[in-house]
Formats: sequence, structure tokens, C-alpha cells
Amino acid sequence: FVSCLRLKQRMQREMNRGPDEFVGPDGKRETSSIERARAASVLVLDDVGKEQVTEWWEGEFTELVNHRLTERKPTIYTTNYGLIDLANRIGAYLVDRIIQACGDGEHVYLVKGRNRRTSRLAAASVRGGE
Repeated sequence: FVSCLRLKQRMQREMNRGPDEFVGPDGKRETSSIERARAASVLVLDDVGKEQVTEWWEGEFTELVNHRLTERKPTIYTTNYGLIDLANRIGAYLVDRIIQACGDGEHVYLVKGRNRRTSRLAAASVRGGE
């Protein structure tokens, strides 16, 4: 389980590390975040589309989605965006690949309900304003 924002941040930090920094205290090579995401038997990518999409991130995320699709590795994608809004944020090609990975849409589920985060925020601001 990893949020897309956190995965992107970790990958950016890792890009700035030298190759020697991927060796742990026991002398074994540590795997990078993208390697762990690619290799996971089941991966949950949370909050897809929340991260700022750059050309670099679009390429990295596309490669991850494509890898998991071609290797037939189960991946769960969560987002607070509808498909059109998500396509506007991450690109139509990526949304199409995600839908394809979800059995051509057969396993795309819309979950409705109140947003607990914004509900808590609203309640806290009302209490704070008293």
C-alpha cells in the first residue's frame, strides 16, 4: 500500500542518492521504491491523481502501470476523481491503461459516501470558531 504522492516523493529522493547509498548496514543492496512497487504481489496505489504530474512522473507512473498490466500483477487504484477529471490530471492514456488493467472496466467500482476527512475538518473549524 502506498499513496502515489508518497511514492513520487520517495522516488525523487532516491534519484538524488548515489549508488552506494542503496547499500544497507548489513552490506546488502536495498531495493528502490519503484522496484518494490513493481515486484509487489498485490499493490494498492492510493490517491491516484492527487500528486502534481510532471513529465518525469508521467513517464515513471506509466511504466509502473504498464509493467503491472503486462505482468498481470493485481493492482488496486484508488482516487477521489471521476474518470474524466482523472484523465485531465494524469492523462487519458494512463486512465485507459488503468481501466484496461481493471478488466476493461469490469472491475471499476464507484464508492459513494461522505468524505470523512473534510467532515472532520469542517467540524474542527466550527469548534475552533466558537
